[in-house]
Amino acid sequence: MHRVEAGHAVHFVEGKPRLKNLATSAMIEVPEYKIQPGDVPGFGSGWIADAFWTNNSGNPVRSFRTSWSVPPAPTTNSGQTIFLFNGIDPADPSQAILQPVLQWGPSHAGGGPFWTVASWYVLGNGQAFFTTPVPVNPGDVLVGAMTLTGQSNGLFSYQSEFQGIAGTELPVQNVAELVWCNETLEAYSITACSDYPATDVTVKASGSLVAKVRSRPCASTSTSSCPSARGWQATALPVAIATNKLLRQSAKSATFVWR
Repeated sequence: MHRVEAGHAVHFVEGKPRLKNLATSAMIEVPEYKIQPGDVPGFGSGWIADAFWTNNSGNPVRSFRTSWSVPPAPTTNSGQTIFLFNGIDPADPSQAILQPVLQWGPSHAGGGPFWTVASWYVLGNGQAFFTTPVPVNPGDVLVGAMTLTGQSNGLFSYQSEFQGIAGTELPVQNVAELVWCNETLEAYSITACSDYPATDVTVKASGSLVAKVRSRPCASTSTSSCPSARGWQATALPVAIATNKLLRQSAKSATFVWR
């Protein structure tokens, strides 16, 4: 688990990640760390719902931007962790994910019963890199963006950030092409419906509606009536992603409605 300070990048050399000082080009070795569920936003074990699109156009995704408003705080605090993000993965999504993340609750990066934003790069082998979480307030409009910054010899470089929020920039260099674009709600330790924000959260990518995450009041507050990993339903909506000056459309996105 590695905090990436400003002015540094996650730089891969022969498939191994290092931290690179962008001013001096000095490399810092990083030890491996095995993540635990809920430590980081990652790969599906806590994914409640997601909308996705795979870029098979033959042109790399140049940018993937999503905008949404920070929702109100949940009305109950059960020590839950909520991650809401747009992410982009290689062809095998279990290998890595780059993501600008809105977080409620604790994670290995920090946090608590308040909203924060940070950029993350998580590897399937358990290593994770993140920027220092920055507090945000309900009603703030966020733009989570991932941008292609370079490519050479079959490898690609990207930057994740929340536009206009200093300290959230996370460069990742010399990795496999990222092609699997997703909008995801991930959560842990949910014990009641009120542990989610009691409002719709609409996320828009590249100017087109991608997904609406809706939290409705439940008739019961029991875990069995309001489980953390069931009860979300998906219906198709269009999604737009910028790929090398093109705008690709797909119906593989969703409206998520709490039942």
